[in-house]
Amino acid sequence: MVKRQNRAVTKLLVQWKGSFPEDAKWEFAYDLQQRFPEFDISMPWGQGSADEEGIDT
Repeated sequence: MVKRQNRAVTKLLVQWKGSFPEDAKWEFAYDLQQRFPEFDISMPWGQGSADEEGIDT
């Protein structure tokens, strides 16, 4: 959890499809849900996936 606009929010470490593990970036969970509505952050760690732009496992 981190603060964003003085509120506690969740960030997720994301390794984008086709990128190297060392290039993984912290992304706000809310922003990911807005960009990828089909992405379910309640899935067990390492199990998330989305098509096209590509959140990958």
